[in-house]
Amino acid sequence: MASNDDASLIDITFQRLQLVISGQSLLEPEQLSSTLAHRKDKLKNPSDPYPPPSNASKSKIESGRVKLADDSVIQVEEEHKDHVFKISQALDIDQIDALIIFRGFILNEGLPSDFSPENQSLVEAVTGFYFDERIAIMQCVSSLLNLKDHNVDDVNHSMAAEFLPEIVPDQLQLAKDIVAAIAERTTRPLPRSVLADPRTAARWAKQNLREQLCLLEILFAASYPLNCDGDLVYQLYEALYKTDLGMEQKYSYLMLDEACGRLRQDIQSLFLVVAVQVLKLDKLLDEPLDLELVTKSQHGYLASPDRVEAIHNLIFKTPLDNRYSPLLLAWGFVLTKLTEVIVAGDIPDDYSSFASVINPTPSRRGGHRQPVEPPSLTAGEEFISGAMERQFLETMLLLLRSPLLSTAAHSTLSSSISEPNNGAYRYVLKC
Repeated sequence: MASNDDASLIDITFQRLQLVISGQSLLEPEQLSSTLAHRKDKLKNPSDPYPPPSNASKSKIESGRVKLADDSVIQVEEEHKDHVFKISQALDIDQIDALIIFRGFILNEGLPSDFSPENQSLVEAVTGFYFDERIAIMQCVSSLLNLKDHNVDDVNHSMAAEFLPEIVPDQLQLAKDIVAAIAERTTRPLPRSVLADPRTAARWAKQNLREQLCLLEILFAASYPLNCDGDLVYQLYEALYKTDLGMEQKYSYLMLDEACGRLRQDIQSLFLVVAVQVLKLDKLLDEPLDLELVTKSQHGYLASPDRVEAIHNLIFKTPLDNRYSPLLLAWGFVLTKLTEVIVAGDIPDDYSSFASVINPTPSRRGGHRQPVEPPSLTAGEEFISGAMERQFLETMLLLLRSPLLSTAAHSTLSSSISEPNNGAYRYVLKC
């Protein structure tokens, strides 16, 4: 077996790496840089970091000698090959990844007390370690994003700013990919072999929820500093309504214990905060809205009138459910700012269609737009009124007392949110 110094991919797990990135553990700067560099392939694809088995990797394991991405060479003992293949098959991951997971598990946790080559105790134990590694990969990405964009005083800020472009060359595209991944997770089928055992199926279903929550944390971190375009905002709201704030799950019948209930509530809370955040209400508060300038520069979702109208149509059909009241209020504010511009007659031609949806279209005389009198209750005011009728204040109070925004609740309720009471979450809701 290779030594710890020779096989950093085994010695330094993603769980350890996440502790280092978040400042809870230490590595020398050079070692941290090389550790990240050797793990780029996994960090580039946080939603599905482990590829399926391959014949090429199988042959390398069978040869008994495997060279890893960090250039370390692992000798695979004959008696370990069968374990690696069983782990690869059970988790549907590449055989070399299965070897790294197996060796990392043995090094960090040791063999199960009831281990024998004939039973499944090793596979079951390694599965838990593998699940935690997947979570850690996602948390590494969200932590790196937060370090780059928010925590400029952190000792690891410069490292994150330098390394992140290597795994996230396009932050907007990452956000879109993550939205798609979250929606897909709610309907992803479990393997037949997993469904054959109810206890195992419930374990995998819970892991799915854990990963959805982590993906939402990545989405928030990735989209927070961006001026989100219309495609991203529409894609997010479409997923939000389709999944009922993450509550619609293919295997909801397997998610009946208290831990799954907590995860689903946390997913719902974070979904709401992300959905409000992408609307960038703070920018509408701080700056006068110039639709001519916005559409010409193609900056942000308001630059796409067709997408704005599509988003409006989604929110217009919001279910009669108090949980959605923050979204109604947020969109009501957006519509209010748009209506002010429309009433003044300062709208580009591209906005004429949507202007007629939310307000009378300004008339034109001699080629000049003329201001019009607004209706007694504008579209924005109707949305805001609808939010208040759906117990907006009570919903916000529940959100403020949730583990997302309360460290006390996070501790008491054993929440899986990685950064409770994050200042960025509170900033979004204050707007």
